[in-house]
Formats: sequence, C-alpha cells, structure tokens
Amino acid sequence: MARAGIPVRHAELLRKIWGVEYGQELEYLRTYVYQLRQKLEDNPTIPRHLLTLPHFGYRFADPESRRMGPDAA
Repeated sequence: MARAGIPVRHAELLRKIWGVEYGQELEYLRTYVYQLRQKLEDNPTIPRHLLTLPHFGYRFADPESRRMGPDAA
C-alpha cells in the first residue's frame, strides 16, 4: 500500500514474498492474488483495488485517484 499506484513486476513480487530463488513461478502469484481479491474486492471478477497489468505485474489502485472519480481532471 505504501506504493499504491506504482506497478510492481511479477518477478519482484515473487522474490519479495517467497524468496530470491523464485521469479518465474507465475502460477503461485496468480493464485495468491486470486485469494487476496476474494478478501479485498466487492466483486473479485471486476477488481478495483488490486489491478493486473498484463505481461508485467500488479498494482494497488491509488486511493486518491479513486476518490476523485473517473471524470476528475
């Protein structure tokens, strides 16, 4: 949450969570993110908080941008 809005690569998350010997085990990460979304999201199939960045990683939505709404300039 300290890095809300900042994308984090798959490999970085794997290493931070499971250790330096990990980095290619995307299925571990996908399963973990799925479980987190079940707890965090109102509708896990349409995430608003924990967002996927295809072929890159994930990011937590910036709470400031969500508060302002999609029409904010």
